[in-house]
Order: sequence, then C-alpha cells, then structure tokens
Amino acid sequence: MLTVVRVVALGAVLVCAGWLVQKPGWDSAAATFAALVVFLASFLRKKGPPGIDQSQKVSRGSTGIQAGRDVRIGKEEK
Repeated sequence: MLTVVRVVALGAVLVCAGWLVQKPGWDSAAATFAALVVFLASFLRKKGPPGIDQSQKVSRGSTGIQAGRDVRIGKEEK
C-alpha cells in the first residue's frame, strides 16, 4: 500500500511540475509543493502497522487480566 502511495505521489509531482512549467502561477506552484510534500512524507512513515504493546505488573495473590479491547468482569447487566 505504501508503494502505491509513493508511486501516485510521484506521478502527482511530475504532473504538477509539468503544469508549473507550462503555466507558471500560484495555483500550479502550490499544487507542486503539496504533491512534493506528500511524496516526501511517505518516506517518513515506518513500514508496517504500529505494534500495540501491553504490559502489567501483578502482585502475589492477585489476578491480572489483559485484553486488547474492553473487559467486563462480574455479572452482565441487561
């Protein structure tokens, strides 16, 4: 997915740069700048989804419950 974003952003930079050469102006310059920022920002993102780290410390004689979502302990309310 990140490769697709980079390819599309690079294409946008090239198209906007061509527009800037053909018709110089604020609109074409702003579009070229925005496309360039998106292209460069795509290299700042780390590959892969961010990991979710969970940790807990439990004292002796107690029970630790760890889950990725909401946890309900006890009777369910209806």
